[in-house]
Amino acid sequence: MKKISYGQVIFLLFICRVFRTLTFNPFRDTNSGVLMWSILISTVLQMIILLPLFYIYNKHPGKSVDELAFGISKPVGYIITAVYALYFILLAGRAIKYFTYFMTDMFPSIKNYYFIAITIVIVAGYGAFVGVEALGRSSIFISFIFIAMIIVMIITAQGKMEKINLDIAVQNPADDIFSCVLKELGMNSELTTFALLLPYIKSDIKKAGFILLGMKLVVLEVIVFIYTTLLGDYIKLARIPLFVVGSYSKTKFIERFDALYMLEWTLCAALTVGLFIFLASKGIKRMIVRVKDTYIVLGVALVCLGVNFLLSLSHKPFDMMLDKWFTSILMIVLACILPSLILLVLKAMKTKAE
Repeated sequence: MKKISYGQVIFLLFICRVFRTLTFNPFRDTNSGVLMWSILISTVLQMIILLPLFYIYNKHPGKSVDELAFGISKPVGYIITAVYALYFILLAGRAIKYFTYFMTDMFPSIKNYYFIAITIVIVAGYGAFVGVEALGRSSIFISFIFIAMIIVMIITAQGKMEKINLDIAVQNPADDIFSCVLKELGMNSELTTFALLLPYIKSDIKKAGFILLGMKLVVLEVIVFIYTTLLGDYIKLARIPLFVVGSYSKTKFIERFDALYMLEWTLCAALTVGLFIFLASKGIKRMIVRVKDTYIVLGVALVCLGVNFLLSLSHKPFDMMLDKWFTSILMIVLACILPSLILLVLKAMKTKAE
């Protein structure tokens, strides 16, 4: 089994989180001050959510959560494995959907939704086939491009940053923060990948987790600060505020940067979808051992493509429920509650056997 360093884990999951910000903005009507506080609170909660997975890594080295479930019984192991596989297929399908919507919305000349979806699945499927080590190496390169992109945006942004745009006056701060924290937790569904990535991480998962959370916190706060101070009330109309800021950046040599930024968006999409396909494929492989990896990856990629097409037909209320409640709750359950329950059952079985 090829493994990745904790540094590669950091950048790999960082890109997965960044991709959500690049293609989806559920905070259009959210007060900027509330959003910045919510990101901080969400980061603390994520730290708590990851604790059971850190414990599993230390006490059960080389084991993923679904592998531990087989220690309870085979049926339980199959059910848990299937749940994680279906969850990652859902995440992949949703990621494809948001990327295709982004491309067709932000680039009017690109109109073929199906071509974009099929192309990104082919690239992501290849990434899943070559494995997590290749994805981890690629994530470092893509992360540095993203950070450089943010720096370029700041330097070349047209207009003046107005701190007065950081409006912090709200009527119901507690309700607003609760709702925003819930949305923000749903934006961090990449945390569940730790549950299946545990056997692939060489060392120091705690360090990887804490650095990842700190890195996300800093970058997300900077992003919110940039587009809020530059765009002001216009962020309520902008579907992807960060892309709006980047689109209107220019220098004497380059009039518009949006075409260059499109490349980074595409790389982030391929990496994110590729990781989800890889993890779903590994889970399914555990249930049907005799089938070749190539066929499993191909099958999962096609299913993800189908899920994308189904989600593209859904109505806005369903999308809001899926993003605000469904994904948030599932992330907490699969990254924290379910691993904790498995540990408790295994401990009870061991105590009973003694």
